[in-house]
Amino acid sequence: MLRSDTMQNFEIGGQEDIPISSCSLRTASLEQLANYHFVLSEVIQNGLNLQYAGEFRSDRKMVEEAVRQNGYAIKFARGNLIRDPEIVLMAVSNNGDALYSVKGIYGDNKKIVMAAVQNKGLALKHATERLRNDKEVALIAFHQDNKAIKYVGAKLRADRDFMLEAIRVDGMAARYLEGEICHDKELILEAIKNSEEVIDYLDLAVVRQLILEANT
Repeated sequence: MLRSDTMQNFEIGGQEDIPISSCSLRTASLEQLANYHFVLSEVIQNGLNLQYAGEFRSDRKMVEEAVRQNGYAIKFARGNLIRDPEIVLMAVSNNGDALYSVKGIYGDNKKIVMAAVQNKGLALKHATERLRNDKEVALIAFHQDNKAIKYVGAKLRADRDFMLEAIRVDGMAARYLEGEICHDKELILEAIKNSEEVIDYLDLAVVRQLILEANT
């Protein structure tokens, strides 16, 4: 029988279960699982097969092929390979959410985080506060997926220039304004111009004032 620690459904990002039904190695025989070349061929076809690869999970080539096919597979690497910067970079470049599995080690590594958010903007949530307040990182994440604005650090969301750039792309970004700029007429007007639905989330006093000024 396979070891019990290889029969689990693991989580990525704390929310998404890794599907195991499509993993061919799950039902492989012990003889097959002991065959390096057989296991490697299956991992190349589906990187998530790495979770059933036993001792081969600490083999560099095996892990590289796994994360190249599916970045999620970094979760199943063993030994120092889950900390190897080249392998981690390969994993997050394939699937940005793979950053979750290594965030304790690489969540504050700008190169790794940038690669992750270039692939999936929402992976910004796995970065440290420092990098979520890094303008370059935050803009890459936001342009990849506008919804990433909610994971941008509070300091940047209180930065007028940054938020103006974001609002010009997506008016709904104004929902996440912080600090004094929540009352900034130019920002609010720009937001409404790009997305009327955002009115429900804005400072009503400023909205009323803008309406009065428009009618006088």
